[in-house]
Amino acid sequence: AAWAPARLGSALLRLASEYARPVRLQGMTASDALLLVGQLKTLPDVRRELAIQLKAWGHDKPEDGALAIIAWWLHKVCSKCQGRGFDVVPNTGRLSASRCKACDASGEAKLPQGEMGRRAANYIDDCLQVARARMRRALRP
Repeated sequence: AAWAPARLGSALLRLASEYARPVRLQGMTASDALLLVGQLKTLPDVRRELAIQLKAWGHDKPEDGALAIIAWWLHKVCSKCQGRGFDVVPNTGRLSASRCKACDASGEAKLPQGEMGRRAANYIDDCLQVARARMRRALRP
């Protein structure tokens, strides 16, 4: 049996905070950040629960798909433009006027796993929304 959306959403919030501490403070790239993924305490539980959902939807490799989607969710920044949306002029560090083709100037990396990835990303967003709403209700006087 899978977790309720509020419980998975709470675990996702914990995972994001675990990831944010070492990675964002040190300004690591996505490839460096993936090396730290194994050190995240909440990751195995979140991966298992997302894999259960992917399997229910008919994904052929739910464990691998879950890890790819979680890695994207944790670090959505386009690796080519570093989230700026425009190409960098070589050897200058300045942005050019041409839009980044890798992310179509959105600044976000391409979502893995195609349509199944989009469905899982929407599911993650829904779980986060439920968890945040539950916390707001608990904190109200």
